Amino acid sequence: MIYIYPERAVPALPNCHSLLLNRHIQEHSPIKCHIVSYWSCTNSPLHLPYHMLLSNRQLNMLCHLLHKIARLIPSNYGTVVNRSQRTSRIAGCRGLARSSNMPFGNTHNNWKLNYSSEEEYPDLTKHNNHMAKALSADIYKKLRDKQTPSGFTLDDVIQTGVDNPGHPFIMTVGCVAGDEESYEVFKDLFDPIIEDRHGGYKPTDKHKTDLNFANLKGGDDLDPNYVLSSRVRTGRSIKGYALPPHCSRGERRAIEKHSIKALSSLSGEFKGKYYPLKDMSDAEQQQLIDDHFLFDKPVSPLLLASGMGRDWPDARGIWHNENKTFLVWVNEEDHLRVISMQKGGNMKEVFRRFCEGLQKIEEIFKQAGHPFMWNEHLGYVLTCPSNLGTGLRGGVHAKLPNLSKHPKFDEILGRLRLQKRGTGGVDTAAVGGVFDISNADRLGFSEVDQVQMVVDGVKLMIEMEKKLEKGQSIDDMMPAQK
Repeated sequence: MIYIYPERAVPALPNCHSLLLNRHIQEHSPIKCHIVSYWSCTNSPLHLPYHMLLSNRQLNMLCHLLHKIARLIPSNYGTVVNRSQRTSRIAGCRGLARSSNMPFGNTHNNWKLNYSSEEEYPDLTKHNNHMAKALSADIYKKLRDKQTPSGFTLDDVIQTGVDNPGHPFIMTVGCVAGDEESYEVFKDLFDPIIEDRHGGYKPTDKHKTDLNFANLKGGDDLDPNYVLSSRVRTGRSIKGYALPPHCSRGERRAIEKHSIKALSSLSGEFKGKYYPLKDMSDAEQQQLIDDHFLFDKPVSPLLLASGMGRDWPDARGIWHNENKTFLVWVNEEDHLRVISMQKGGNMKEVFRRFCEGLQKIEEIFKQAGHPFMWNEHLGYVLTCPSNLGTGLRGGVHAKLPNLSKHPKFDEILGRLRLQKRGTGGVDTAAVGGVFDISNADRLGFSEVDQVQMVVDGVKLMIEMEKKLEKGQSIDDMMPAQK
């Protein structure tokens, strides 16, 4: 089967068949077209983009030309014209689906179109994640034959949520983006997921950004007897590259190269060193483990099912400053993870360093022609819809052994727009009453807003913990809903 589509720029994928066919067409046909897909087997479609809608005469001329050089192509040809879809199909292999809205495509996804939408629709009857709530049979049918320019499909988007029905500690999202365009191509699915996950955030809403650390009130006075450490992190994606669930090896290595160049130019308190995971010495690895900086191949099924562990540890690495208070992870869940952290409860200082370092990095990337993905609706675009907007998680490790046993602990967190995790991350439980307390929101609130919620909320919970230590009631301290 040969598909002929209207013009669309995609890179050529050379091989012997496409090169010979391309040369013959260019030499013998007035129709200006070129081969962009490779020939892998008799059932693979060959795609010929053209620079004008072919007339019937031109189409017949091309069919005649293909008949002349049919020895190059293991298939039989006739002529079928579907003008209504602006698509001309020269028929061949019966095994492929009869129609497709996916030019230049994902052959595996095309093959799935042999089966009906009902036959391919995933069983979500026992699932409890945002994707499962939003994905209906009608939405699946509408989106299943679409793909982004880099070839990311609906099934790629939802696979992690299909494979992971739920989570014991948090309500998971159940889907990922493979590139910046995913949020637009699959907006019929992403929009309701984003609205559900981010507290009613509408498709018409606009996100706000505020990285002026001077706007934070307080934050330098959290009781160190209860707050063991403070951290602010975010993710950033480099425009023009596919995201970690979908990027190629070459893309991933290019991201690492850009990152090393940018980070190496930092100075002052941000001056540091990059440690590639694959070339790390035993001593360096042990030191990073001791410092709790090292990230390793994902063990979370949520990440593995989305494809983020591919080719590990190729082109992954860690950069940190000399004081070990400012880190950047390269090619983990996002292109970049920027982290500011230190012991104790001085969140104000942590946030100041975070804002200054992040803005320096963004400016360096921008000057090099590699801006970060951003738009006024979604803010900073990241792999997981839960991190859209600021991508920020400001958190503290707080010792709350009494409050955490209180029957209204979860209600208190909800009213303060905070969430809890174990100190080992999303897949761990708390040990010894020590919790990772952080902001629940990412989208619709600025960076300052979110860190302010953490500062004010943690301060209140520490006062509650102190009263419970004395055996006193905290009923009169219940916060209003923020």
